[in-house]
Amino acid sequence: MIRILLLSALVAGALSCGFPTYEAQHDVSRVVGGQEATPNAWPWQVSLQYQSAGRWYHTCGGSLVANNWVLTAAHCISSSRTYRVVLGRHSLSTSESGSLAVQVSKLVVHENWNANKIANGNDIALIKLASPVTLTSKIQTACLPAAGTILPNNYPCYVTGWGRLQRVNIAVSLQYQSAGRWYHTCGGSLVANNWVLTAAHCISSSRTYRVVLGRHSLSTSESGSLAVQVSKLVVHENWNANKIANGNDIALIKLASPVTLTSKIQTACLPSAGTILPNNYPCYVTGWGRLQTNGASPDVLQQGRLLVVDYATCSSASWWGSSVKTTMVCAGGDGVTSSCNGDSGGPLNCQASNGQWQVHGIVSFGSTLGCNYSRKPSVFTRVSNYIDWINSVIQKY
Repeated sequence: MIRILLLSALVAGALSCGFPTYEAQHDVSRVVGGQEATPNAWPWQVSLQYQSAGRWYHTCGGSLVANNWVLTAAHCISSSRTYRVVLGRHSLSTSESGSLAVQVSKLVVHENWNANKIANGNDIALIKLASPVTLTSKIQTACLPAAGTILPNNYPCYVTGWGRLQRVNIAVSLQYQSAGRWYHTCGGSLVANNWVLTAAHCISSSRTYRVVLGRHSLSTSESGSLAVQVSKLVVHENWNANKIANGNDIALIKLASPVTLTSKIQTACLPSAGTILPNNYPCYVTGWGRLQTNGASPDVLQQGRLLVVDYATCSSASWWGSSVKTTMVCAGGDGVTSSCNGDSGGPLNCQASNGQWQVHGIVSFGSTLGCNYSRKPSVFTRVSNYIDWINSVIQKY
């Protein structure tokens, strides 16, 4: 089916594909750590966006391969979402002259795609636009290679998109010492140059801790990363380890010495006190926790996209019931993506309307049935409930 659709797309878009009106700069070396593209130099590049709470959010890129078809990845597609495609755009926040936002009429995912086995391949999909677009200097079709073409080693190419410019760098690894070695136990967020926010259940008064910052791979002493000793542990006074469902799973760790902020080590922004995120608000959990229930722990920092589940839903009997309190945030519950053991204390990162990333949650608990159990979303301490407590601790010590 995909092959037939691609053939139709090639026939429809064969004229003058692949030649942008605006030439690209050829000294670009990066997307992560890269540079801004020349406006409209890649006029077949599109932004695939989904609707949530009345707003549109960029989720993936794509390529216009005919005047009514877009080529993208299968893992970008969810049958439960409403999509649109934005074409001819350089800045996603600006309604630029000559750009278009077009609704979608059909989603075609490769029949052999398996979301649980991404390494098997077939990560390809086609999106049919609700109406054909007129090709212009800012909106053009991409050319596709001849069937079977294999590029040689070291052949130069460019990747384009609106993806993250760098990995999330507010995340830290809280590590404890045992038999002369250091072991990752929890995540955390740097909230000042000498304070780290984490979960109370991560802290034991009998352990010696350090905090590792600016790291992607835990096994590598990466340039620009730091390992800093801890001078004070402050657990919320109402935390009870025997009653985790009561909440207050929050703690602050004072570093033995302040750290210098760099491109790899930055402080997290916190939301305004009392902020409540709406249902289905998109966020990211980050950490070095297990990749699946009882599975292996990764060496490199992972991120997972979770949608907020509002309190009314999360506290219902078929979800978490009375275990969830208003001082918590639920996110996930789709049975696919979640936090897991080792992610505790780490941040739930959510982007505000002004583009600023804020830490709205601290990984607190999940289901004993499994890390990614359906209708048992990851539960986070709601940071906006504890802004006064955070500020008072930092001022006191």
